[in-house]
Amino acid sequence: MIKRIFSALRASLLLRCLADLALIAVLMMLTRAVFFCENAPLFTHSPRAYWLMFIGGLKYDVAAIMYGNALWLLMVLFPLRLKERRSWWKAQRVVFTLCNSLLLLANLCDTVFFAYRQSRTTASIFREFGGESNLAGIIGTEIVSHWYLVLLFVAMTYCLWRFYIPPVTAGSRRLAASARRYYATGVLELGIVVFCFISGVRGSFPSRFQRPMSVNFAQRYAVAPADAAVVLNTPFTIIRTLGHYAPIMPPFYSSDEELLAVYSPLHPAADAPGPLAGKNVVVILLESFSREFSGLLNPQIDGGEYKGYTPCLDSIIARSFRFESTFSNAGFSIDAMPAVFASTPRMDGSFVVSLYGQNKIEGLPAILGEKGYETAFFHGADNESLGLQGFARHCGFQRYYGLNEYCADPTTGGMNDFDGSWGIWDEEFLQYFCRTLSTFSQPFLAGVFTLSSHHPFVVPERYKDRFPKEPGLEVYPTIRYADMALGRFFDEAAKQPWFRNTLFVLSADHAFLHPTEHAEYNTPVGQARIPVILYDPSGEIVPPGVKPGMMSQIDVMPTLLALMGHDKPFFAFGRNAFDSEAEPWAIRWTNVPELMMDNHVIQLDTDSWKTRALFDYSSDPLLQTNLLDSGNPRQAPMDSLLRAIIQTYQTLEGQNRVSASTYNTSTTPQNPSH
Repeated sequence: MIKRIFSALRASLLLRCLADLALIAVLMMLTRAVFFCENAPLFTHSPRAYWLMFIGGLKYDVAAIMYGNALWLLMVLFPLRLKERRSWWKAQRVVFTLCNSLLLLANLCDTVFFAYRQSRTTASIFREFGGESNLAGIIGTEIVSHWYLVLLFVAMTYCLWRFYIPPVTAGSRRLAASARRYYATGVLELGIVVFCFISGVRGSFPSRFQRPMSVNFAQRYAVAPADAAVVLNTPFTIIRTLGHYAPIMPPFYSSDEELLAVYSPLHPAADAPGPLAGKNVVVILLESFSREFSGLLNPQIDGGEYKGYTPCLDSIIARSFRFESTFSNAGFSIDAMPAVFASTPRMDGSFVVSLYGQNKIEGLPAILGEKGYETAFFHGADNESLGLQGFARHCGFQRYYGLNEYCADPTTGGMNDFDGSWGIWDEEFLQYFCRTLSTFSQPFLAGVFTLSSHHPFVVPERYKDRFPKEPGLEVYPTIRYADMALGRFFDEAAKQPWFRNTLFVLSADHAFLHPTEHAEYNTPVGQARIPVILYDPSGEIVPPGVKPGMMSQIDVMPTLLALMGHDKPFFAFGRNAFDSEAEPWAIRWTNVPELMMDNHVIQLDTDSWKTRALFDYSSDPLLQTNLLDSGNPRQAPMDSLLRAIIQTYQTLEGQNRVSASTYNTSTTPQNPSH
């Protein structure tokens, strides 16, 4: 019976490929089990956690196997008669064994190395240890102390060679076929495998609604953030971070003391509870809501006649608290959640898909969860969209409500409310958000991310007459629609018993990413300008008004914790916006690092790491006059702070020391930036 099965596999090219790949999948899962056992105290132990690790791990193993066997699959499937020779079959076997033994070796090495970093190894290891002269000695010591892993690796490599299925029977039959049939069959088989290959590395069938799996996506299968390391595998994290190196920069500050005198991300514990303690917090992220679209925030446009496109938002702003200048630290939608909920800015790339995406972070949801808050995040797109569900778990949200949950709720219209491109229309989803909040126990923290003002900029059919296309930007009708949906949400929320016990934080995810109608919003500073407001219906936590100063997305978390009077030190790259002892600032790094402070913006050149420009964006909104080296007194302190923030970020993220528990500094922070 076994011989007949083995012969059948040898006779079918696709079945043989599947069987060989199944062999490496089993061995990959075995290395995961070893990884788990070696580091067991660091992970969650429950049936649900084990099941999630297995299901998620299988997805990541398939992706790694596809990447690792790309050459072998091409050798086996490319429709040339050359591959039917016995010498070619032997070469296939060598390639299969060699490539897959490397996959297994990477996992087994990380079984040991993980204890030192508590995250899977990424491509940065080639740079980190590239100049290590004692590397051979380090490896030798670990081989001796973990001899059983060496034996396991040898045994698994033997299994790869011994149980590989050669195509002996298949080859003779295929060679006897006519050329037309041979090549037609070969092209069909290759096409099937290419489709499976793409689906495997993406983690899903090709779809414009879903991004390929990233490292951070593993959080979706993690009961606790640390469990994501079990879900992942090292070949995947290395392959997917190749080319994602942090920029090489000189150490701007030579000692920790010198650096801490300028900037520290460690915030001290409060002395007493604040006015927000025990209150609800609702954070609303508005897709592409540039400051430019608000009439209230732009009295200088059109001689004061500019009405903007967000009347509902403007009416909320008029009843809210805000600072005169508010900025985004994000470049794209994927950057907004880390900035707002983990006080982590975009720094030359998205944190979520960066080398640091596995780091242990101290998110606002996790901190409030420890205080007894119910926490949940809502986004109407596919649950795998942008990796938001994975990051929501990573920063501590207890529950996630996406397209799946919306469609499963019998009170909604399900897929009848799908916009045909991204997800559920904002109007319907925000009403669902409001209804679901009313089922939560207080206090709660909830976040929602809208999507209808995203490309392709369409509105529901029933609103096409109300929000028709108009002169100017094609986004205008969808901004008007999303603004109306926001107004309807607040109309309904105002009727709920939790409304006056809630502080609302409204922020755009980023400004509109296309050229706009007003020149001052096409500059680096203008492209960072977004509304960030605090709306307190009770007026008891944050009374309405406008205050001189500045607030950015990464300031949301430390500001909220300061308003609560959080009783423990915490880690945040941003600042408490209400701290009157420190000068406010905002950092942004999309193309080049830049820092906004006191109506000025300073920029660095990442090739030479020299200061490249200084502008006064208040008197020079188009940034046409470079004040660099002109004797401007703002240049030196701004340059110093920007370099301190960059060095702190790169150092601490690189060392996975971005929480109060891992920061471990013996120096008391004296931070003028807080």
